[in-house]
Amino acid sequence: VSGCCYAELAGRIPLAGSAYIYCSVALGEWPAFLAAVCLSVEYIASSSAVARSWGDKFGYWIAHELGESHFVHNYLNLDGIISPMAFVVSSASVIMLLVGIQESKNLTNFFTILKVSLVTFMIVGGCFYVDVRNWTPLVPQEFGLPGVFRGATGTFFG
Repeated sequence: VSGCCYAELAGRIPLAGSAYIYCSVALGEWPAFLAAVCLSVEYIASSSAVARSWGDKFGYWIAHELGESHFVHNYLNLDGIISPMAFVVSSASVIMLLVGIQESKNLTNFFTILKVSLVTFMIVGGCFYVDVRNWTPLVPQEFGLPGVFRGATGTFFG
């Protein structure tokens, strides 16, 4: 539905096509500024969650490969508030954006094709190993619906 709304707005307001422009034309500069602030906060929160997750995954990989007593593992600070690897991931993303739009677009396209290919491979490959007996009970009694949501959150964020 929101895609249809944006298509309608894009036909009527032939500018850049962002939520800021649509809000600016429809409601004025102040609501558009608030929309831009909300979008920026959303991007900051989501990118920090992804960077922290990637940083932790890298730290656990280092701990598995080199051992927890290795000096590199001690500097990664997996249990602390500040994650150096999250900073590295965020900095690499910013540098990629600063390099140029075309390079960022090419890298995004590459990873999108890679992710879609992997998901397709997993779905097709998983079809050969389906055991429908595992589908009951759909929500296990010992975990309940909150357990299902905790498992989904853990799967999504790692």
